[in-house]
Amino acid sequence: MTNRFFILTLVILLVTACEMGSVDGPKKPKKLLSEEKMIEVLYDMSVLNSAKNINKMVLEKKGIAPVDFVYHKYGIDSAQFAESSAYYTYKSEVIQRIYDSVLGRLEKDKAFFEAIYAKEQAKEDSLNKLTFKYRDSIKNLKERALNTMPFKIPSGEMRSKKRLSPKEIDTLGLEY
Repeated sequence: MTNRFFILTLVILLVTACEMGSVDGPKKPKKLLSEEKMIEVLYDMSVLNSAKNINKMVLEKKGIAPVDFVYHKYGIDSAQFAESSAYYTYKSEVIQRIYDSVLGRLEKDKAFFEAIYAKEQAKEDSLNKLTFKYRDSIKNLKERALNTMPFKIPSGEMRSKKRLSPKEIDTLGLEY
């Protein structure tokens, strides 16, 4: 009994699997987006969705919905994009080319912006070093000036003419 059930289940699975392999993809839509336009749309969606993930409040304050913005920019609607996406998905070599192009463009932009960031960081670091060096040199000058100035103790006449406050006495280093 269990053997017959197992064989029957196996046959049903094989027949179903064979039928699934013969399923054709969706038919070519009337308003199919070209590969180039699909690359542009997917690139812009990737960039805007990344911006949305970084600082959502800025986009919300400006009233920008990333997907709607891209649809408006390219003059397409969501149905046209969905149909084109479904069509290209069944064409594995075409969708691979599209995603490789989008990824290549994103990586090129990333390298460009990382180079700009590295230049800005180098400039900021050099300014910080100069500022730190400048601060140190002034501190050293003040210390040198204090060390090289002759220290004069006021004579008795000066003390009698001008009464020194306790703070002034401490700064002179005099002990009474």
